Amino acid sequence: MSQQKSKKPLQPQQEHLKLLSAFARRSWKIIVGVSTVVGLVGGLMFFASRVTVSSSMTPLDVTDPFSTPFSISNDGAFSIYDVMFHCYFKNVALAGGSSISGISVEEAVPPIKTIEAGEKANYKCLLSAPEAPSGSRADIYVVASYQPKFLPYRIEKPYRFVMQQGSDKQWHWFQQPVAK
Repeated sequence: MSQQKSKKPLQPQQEHLKLLSAFARRSWKIIVGVSTVVGLVGGLMFFASRVTVSSSMTPLDVTDPFSTPFSISNDGAFSIYDVMFHCYFKNVALAGGSSISGISVEEAVPPIKTIEAGEKANYKCLLSAPEAPSGSRADIYVVASYQPKFLPYRIEKPYRFVMQQGSDKQWHWFQQPVAK
C-alpha cells in the first residue's frame, strides 16, 4: 500500500504571510517602475534647453518701432552655442501705404558663440521705419537658432510679435502665439 502524502492546509497566519509577500513583490515592482519614469522625465526636463525671446526694451529711437532690440534669454541649466537670429516679416503695413509681406531677413551678423545659463543677449531686426505713422501695424517672427550642449543637432524656434502704438504714441511689441 502506498502512502500518499496529503498537503496540509495552510494555517491562517501562514496564508496571510503568503498574501502579504506577494503584495510586497508587486508593490516593489510598481514603485521601481514609477520611480524610473519620474526620474527619466525629471532628467529630460533638467537637461532640456529653455530659451525665450522677448521685447521688453523700449525702442532705441522712439519714432522707429523697428529699433526695438529683442532679448534672447537662456533660462536652462546649461550653455547654448552658435546662437543665430533672423527676422521674418509676415506682414508689415505702414499707414502711408507701403507694406512688406513674407520676407525673411538673415543679416550678416556673426553668431554669438556662447550664451551661458542665466545670461541674455540682444538682437535688432534690420528694418527701419522712422516716423512710422499712426495706424501702422506689423506681424513679425524673430527666429532663434542654437546648438544645445547635449544634443547633436540645432534647434530653431520662432517667436511671434505684433506691433501696436499706445495712447502715449509709443510703439510696443507684444508677443503672440506662433500658430495664429
